[in-house]
Amino acid sequence: DTYYFAMHDRMDSQLTFNKDSVVVKVGNKTLVKDTDYKVVTTGLTGETFQIQITDLKATINKYFYADEAGANPETEKLYGQKIVVEYNATLNESAQADTGRAGFENDVRLEYSNDPDSNGTGKTGLTPWDTVVAFTFRMDGIKVNDQTPERKLEGAKFKLYSDEDCTKEVYVKKASGGDGYTVINRDSVTGDSAPNGAVEMVSDSNGIFNIIGLDSQVYYLKETKAPDGYRLLKDPIKVNVKATYGADNRVNYVKGDGATAKTLQKLEATASFKEFYTGAYSEYDKSLTTDVDTGTFNIKVVNKVGSKLPATGSMATLLLVATGTAVMVTVLIRRRKNEKDENSQIS
Repeated sequence: DTYYFAMHDRMDSQLTFNKDSVVVKVGNKTLVKDTDYKVVTTGLTGETFQIQITDLKATINKYFYADEAGANPETEKLYGQKIVVEYNATLNESAQADTGRAGFENDVRLEYSNDPDSNGTGKTGLTPWDTVVAFTFRMDGIKVNDQTPERKLEGAKFKLYSDEDCTKEVYVKKASGGDGYTVINRDSVTGDSAPNGAVEMVSDSNGIFNIIGLDSQVYYLKETKAPDGYRLLKDPIKVNVKATYGADNRVNYVKGDGATAKTLQKLEATASFKEFYTGAYSEYDKSLTTDVDTGTFNIKVVNKVGSKLPATGSMATLLLVATGTAVMVTVLIRRRKNEKDENSQIS
């Protein structure tokens, strides 16, 4: 007798299935692709792919009941093994216009032999579709000066990182729709090399630089080049993106609820700045304007002009400046004292 088992999957068009990411496990055994199972992506109607195990019974017997060297099938091989299927998908270019609600849905259901009297595959049954949802977010950035009225600044360059030391770059590429930049999936990055198409962000003639495809996490936005005539921001801006999800709905998601407040309930974002200007060092947080429906938040990055010490965020720098000033004052006092002594001797 054979026992047929298949997993059917259908994804929203904004999701791209990674065929090479599939891993199928039965208990602690990893099955072999194209031998124990196959991944089907063509000839399907209304589905993205299927993972098919033509004879699950034979596969179980091979891994758990065959006479293997040193094994005792009667005591070591157990029924009730779990089947675990792992795979991933990435957001594609068409997701640019769909940040926030309603999210991107992925449906899955199982097909299995359910006729114990059959000599072959027999009849198969289908479970109901089970759905999960994913969301992504967008930062609308603008670069300005500190004057009134403010001036939009062109030519500022930025990089995005996922760590405070700015060693783990979040690579971006130009958005195909011409509306800013989109995040390149980390799964496509090999080592420390920038992936094909990765670019540095640049504010346009209206001071705008948008980033699409952000997660609910902390990022560090680092200015790498200031507009001509303006001082470079020496410290990265910490950007904390926080999405709040409905706990029950997230676990027991109902198809279509991504468009409501049941799943993505709230979107918050804060920016943490460090500055040293006009002799004063400051650190402050600013709540950013958000729109949970569109999944967007706005950030304004200010550049200042002049020859005053630029921002560093380091108290050691302040101490160094203070120490240097003290030395200069001491030298000046000694010089004046020496001049006074010399004048006294002459008279």
